[in-house]
Amino acid sequence: MTGFLVLAVMGQWQWSLDRIYQASSGFESGGFASFTDLQDRPGTVFPVNWGANSGRWVFLHRNGLSWVADTLPQYLYGSEGIYYNWLMGTDDSLWLVRMEEDTIYSALRFRLFHGLTETWDTLPSILDTLGDGDPNSVSFFRDHTGIPSVITWNWQNPPVDSFRLYRFLKGAWRVRWIVKPRNTILWAVGEDTNAHVHLIAMGAYDLYHGSDETGEWVWEIVDLLDWQNNEGDFGWSVVLTFMDDRDRIHILYDPFIYSQGEYQLRYAFRDSSCQWHKDTPVACAHETWSNPAADGKGTVHFAYGNGYPIYHWYKVAGENYWNTEPIGNISNSPRLRMCVDKQDYLHLFAQDWDLSFIYYATTNPDIGLWEASSHESRQSLILSMVPSGFMISGYTGPVQVYDATGRLLMSRDVRGKTLISPLRPGVYFVVGGKQRGKIAVR
Repeated sequence: MTGFLVLAVMGQWQWSLDRIYQASSGFESGGFASFTDLQDRPGTVFPVNWGANSGRWVFLHRNGLSWVADTLPQYLYGSEGIYYNWLMGTDDSLWLVRMEEDTIYSALRFRLFHGLTETWDTLPSILDTLGDGDPNSVSFFRDHTGIPSVITWNWQNPPVDSFRLYRFLKGAWRVRWIVKPRNTILWAVGEDTNAHVHLIAMGAYDLYHGSDETGEWVWEIVDLLDWQNNEGDFGWSVVLTFMDDRDRIHILYDPFIYSQGEYQLRYAFRDSSCQWHKDTPVACAHETWSNPAADGKGTVHFAYGNGYPIYHWYKVAGENYWNTEPIGNISNSPRLRMCVDKQDYLHLFAQDWDLSFIYYATTNPDIGLWEASSHESRQSLILSMVPSGFMISGYTGPVQVYDATGRLLMSRDVRGKTLISPLRPGVYFVVGGKQRGKIAVR
């Protein structure tokens, strides 16, 4: 397949965008997740069609200077799974929580797998009789021990006003019943630095935050639609939320506004003093939007758009307005996942369901972008900086070198280590077969 590279330079971020993977048989639904590990290497997990109505998980990640696509063991997907959730572990490993229907006990069973590529451990499964099997009736978060916690409730039977919180403590699952606001569904935010749990609940017209930070479980209203004057409702709204490293909570959500006949993208922020702040980044939100993320300076980021182009929205800490800049053009109606690493570089993965592509964009200038290859057939196009140039190694075959404007400078047949010098200071792009690399010359 033919890849491409796009550079967007606006404001204080420079984005690089490329198509890095194609699922030849298409994607399966659900389970798309992205993250960065302890070494700030980006990765994403997604299910691909494997024929005969079965799926397999692909873990696409950075390994040195290349992208690697690992096909994970078949049993992780399983034929019984009806909902999946991926979480990053504390040791550069992955957690998969799989929800399935246990026909023997007429209940839900949650299976937890922990590993990375070929080797996976398991925890004892959870048999839950409260959840109804709908993906809207389950949520997850990773607690301070590094193990996922599971939350279940009955979405189909609203009078059930409690949910179950399962936590793996001292070698066994412990369950806690907690009262929730009536007729609401839940999203897990996670644990704060004091190991208090935070959740978001959404009803038809109201949005709540709940926590046990005071010693007992307390709910507070974050946003309330004026239903008496037909302002709108949360009937088909989505909530994407996270907690940053200073225990501040960020929420993106989209109520349907009757007067506009459109969804409206709103942002709510709980500061370190437990005060809520709200605004409306997008008045008529009819495009795709990603999860919010925050960097170490407190700037909040998310991606928004229908693919032509995708925009980066950001709000600097202390300011009352949002800024936008284009990231680049990709295909229609993508699914977007954003994350920020410890160096405050941004990483965006986009899944194009129609054309079966995975796109990746980043603000990290040291990450070269090229298409992924499998373990069996990959070559690593390694670019090493030397005075007034760079060295190419790990690759055999013809390569082309381009400058930052996209102008072809030279073509070389590379065998073993090859020196490219002398060059003026600047950024250069190297293309070798299906691989792409980028390096700065000083």
